Amino acid sequence: MRPLKALFLLSALTTVGCAKEDSSSGTDSGGGSGTECSEDGALVFQSCAGCHGPDGNSGSAPALVTGVPLLSDQDLMDILMNGVGSMAAPNLTPCEEDALFTYLRDTFGEEGGG
Repeated sequence: MRPLKALFLLSALTTVGCAKEDSSSGTDSGGGSGTECSEDGALVFQSCAGCHGPDGNSGSAPALVTGVPLLSDQDLMDILMNGVGSMAAPNLTPCEEDALFTYLRDTFGEEGGG
């Protein structure tokens, strides 16, 4: 994986990360072959809102409204899978990662600010 394009985000996302609450939703954990995910990205994001704020701009962690558009798709997914700086990996299933990725892009902006 290539390093973060934006040095701003590397330093900005070094706060304590959002921790995924343990839940039993009964949805696919993402390990199956060809199974469909039915995770809701907005629900997955609720566990991140404690640090990033419910609007992605008002928490103690860096603002997602300015940071997400600066990340490539690959870098954003890498953060969702592995964390960054002092932000721990959120411990998401592959389906939750995909749902959260889509939610973040739809809510806070596409790569390149689109």
